[in-house]
Amino acid sequence: AMTPGPAAGAACALLSYLTWISHLQVVAAFPNTTIQSTQSKPNVTFFIYLKSDAPPIIDDFTKLTPSKPLLLIIHGFKGDHTARSMECIKQACLLRGLPNVVIMDWGPLADSPNKSALGAYNEAVGNGVVPAATQAVQWLQKALEYINMSPEDVHIVGFSLGAHVAGVIGHLFNSQIGRISGLDPPHFGYENIAKESRLDDSDAKFVIVIHTTAGILGYTRPIGHADFYPNGDVVPQSGCPHHNPIDISEFFYFPLCSEHL
Repeated sequence: AMTPGPAAGAACALLSYLTWISHLQVVAAFPNTTIQSTQSKPNVTFFIYLKSDAPPIIDDFTKLTPSKPLLLIIHGFKGDHTARSMECIKQACLLRGLPNVVIMDWGPLADSPNKSALGAYNEAVGNGVVPAATQAVQWLQKALEYINMSPEDVHIVGFSLGAHVAGVIGHLFNSQIGRISGLDPPHFGYENIAKESRLDDSDAKFVIVIHTTAGILGYTRPIGHADFYPNGDVVPQSGCPHHNPIDISEFFYFPLCSEHL
């Protein structure tokens, strides 16, 4: 008997993914009616962390430490500032003594609770990423002026769709951002989207990309100055749980847990 080759494995993975998407649409056809409206909430909120044991400061850039670089962390689809991925990255950075750690919460634009999972994702791609980035630029410009630092002193870490938000921020800053780290930016939904609306190597002085779902949801081709494919970008990555087939947010979370950090 012939042993299935890589092409057969990729085909099986794709079929499994498409089946999973169809199941998502059926499951999400009955939205949770207890979810509160987010219309009265701001679309983008900035949570400033100066110490690991201190509560965050919300939006007030005057509490940032002057003359110190700024790290901006951006969550992905269906996420918010409390996402496990954000907590993990934030704590690691604070324990290293990094100043001015900020999580950008664009949750209201990253999810549409009353849409199917696939519909919510398409909405976030089409009507969430660019508006979120635009609001972030406005806040960052004020914050950098206050702490007397330049865009080159900013490092943006974006996970999933947050990586594309980071890319748009970099584009709007005329490629002057110092560094962008893209953690598994999705190719799904970005097949025909212009570079100005996604992450690419022109968005910062240095763009590093870690691909952990290449060929499934992520890019197979390099899009940064330095691109890494841990373990040959197998899915799931070592040490990471299998995703919940009825929760698309888990699919966008699980590759982070061991290899991104």
